[in-house]
Amino acid sequence: MNWVSKKGRFFLQISFLLWLAACGPVGTFGPTEPQIPVSAISVDPLFKEFYQALGGQEMLGPPLSGVVELEGKKCQYVEAALMCFHQNELENSRRYALEGLGQRLGVKDDPTIPVPEDPGDRDLGGGYTLYHEFIPLYDRLYGALYVGQPLTRVRVNYETHRYEQFFENVGFFRRFDDPKGQAHLLPYGEYLCGARCSRNLKDYWSIVRQGEMTQPFELTLQRLGWHGFGRPLGQARRAGDGMIEQLYDNALLYAAPDDLAHPHLRPLALWLGVEAQPLTVEVSHEQLVFYGVENGLGHNVPVFFDAFIAAHGGRENAGHPLTGFLPIEGGRYRQCFENYCLEYDPSAPSDRRVRLASLGWQYAMVTDPAQIARRRFDAETLTLQLSEAHPQLARGETQTIQIRVISRQDGQGIALATGNVSLHLPGQPARPFPPADEEGRSEVTLPPLEGLAPMSVVEYQVCLDFTDPPPVCAVDSFVYRGN
Repeated sequence: MNWVSKKGRFFLQISFLLWLAACGPVGTFGPTEPQIPVSAISVDPLFKEFYQALGGQEMLGPPLSGVVELEGKKCQYVEAALMCFHQNELENSRRYALEGLGQRLGVKDDPTIPVPEDPGDRDLGGGYTLYHEFIPLYDRLYGALYVGQPLTRVRVNYETHRYEQFFENVGFFRRFDDPKGQAHLLPYGEYLCGARCSRNLKDYWSIVRQGEMTQPFELTLQRLGWHGFGRPLGQARRAGDGMIEQLYDNALLYAAPDDLAHPHLRPLALWLGVEAQPLTVEVSHEQLVFYGVENGLGHNVPVFFDAFIAAHGGRENAGHPLTGFLPIEGGRYRQCFENYCLEYDPSAPSDRRVRLASLGWQYAMVTDPAQIARRRFDAETLTLQLSEAHPQLARGETQTIQIRVISRQDGQGIALATGNVSLHLPGQPARPFPPADEEGRSEVTLPPLEGLAPMSVVEYQVCLDFTDPPPVCAVDSFVYRGN
């Protein structure tokens, strides 16, 4: 008998007992604020057997909320998921389920774009594979029955230093420094349990930024140690020559669809019109390496640039040098090759003195700015609306600052937005406001103000902490009326 059948029989045995179990308190679905500390919340009796059957706290993490109502279902958030009881489901084995929180993250791969596969990966159909290190955990959760359908292939997230793969109901990850095969569940519930419950939102916004960015090259770049090309700027696509192509911060990568493990670079510097300087003769110096181009002529390349080139696919990936080693603004130096430009900053830490110039952004701006698919959170995409409960504040009163974070594109609120409120007064610390609700609304209550003269104007500033630099901020004020 296969594992699905065993699971179905297991639930036939326990479903009647669970049907009789007393339900916990039922609230409204949406942002939930536990009435007791999270550490004191327990799994409701309705879900206790189901929770333990899926591995309990070791697998799903601790409970984060009481029971909430969701479209006629009783549900409870745990760290990694949302457990639900479908009381109208006729099939016993499907009365208990994990809900599709992963879809609320907005992550999705294009299954028509191929990605490199390991021989140990498992084919899930529809263009998706299961990363081989996640197979034991996937099977432990009874596969698609509770994990759900795949949303992505495995991804590399440099901000969180981990490999990640997203499914409808749960997500998997392994940190770069974890032992091979040691996989964990992403904290879907911790991200998405609501405005008064969600935590660890730095990781959440890192995931949201990647969004629908398919990664055909990231696993290969990680394996080769090529960390200088930056991050993908746009969605991967099939180029006119049939190659799979993706624009990065500093280069344009491409590879044949059936050979993604061997990426190459397009001649981005040439395409951007970097002017080639006249070729020169070799200069014999211990700090220079001569790159010949034709007829014994070429350009002299500093040894630190030569070392970078060697570590990133060699001269084939760099292309012929176009210029010499030239000074640019800010005390830096630059040398361009056909496929990228290298910069040297003598004032930077020793491991950061050599870096690639950001030709990817320049290329996108020249050719097609719309191809930049990275989700941006900045002053051009977000706006802040501020108001106060008391435009004039009496002595001894508390003041509540009301905040709304809105997308400029569609006017919708930005859920789970976070930030700080700062009063422009001596000795007043910045105060974080809770994650915004589904309409992008949040608020913070300030204690009564002391030591101000009557009719003082109190200015305050609200800044978001998940945005690209410079931070998105807004300023407003109210009057302290005093007595």
